[in-house]
Amino acid sequence: MTTQKNPTEKEELSGFLSGQKQVLEARLIEAKREHRRARANLAVDPNEFTEVCDRGKFLVSRDVEIAKISRSASEIARIHKALLKIGLGNYGVCEGCDEFIPRERLEAIPEASRCASCQKAHDRELEEAPAMQ
Repeated sequence: MTTQKNPTEKEELSGFLSGQKQVLEARLIEAKREHRRARANLAVDPNEFTEVCDRGKFLVSRDVEIAKISRSASEIARIHKALLKIGLGNYGVCEGCDEFIPRERLEAIPEASRCASCQKAHDRELEEAPAMQ
């Protein structure tokens, strides 16, 4: 998989990686902000509600906030991983097949760690895996 790049290609790749790093860092800031907001929304004590319907609404919204926390924590981890890969020099290499992930995919999903075909195979494996009890 090692291919020699000419100086123009290296400069272009360096510019692309720099841009991707900026995109990922901005997304990281927003994901952390969303994570803090969702955690703050959980600070309400459900016992403060005297009406059953109010308490029910709160419990549903609490479940939504917990899902947001989970999603933002997962996104933060994926972004950190992508930033680490940029630093190590292996950003854009598929974890499934060790081939380069197409630039278009990385532009659309900067934290992508697999090419589209390996991601589809990974998703199928997750769907087919028995649910953890």
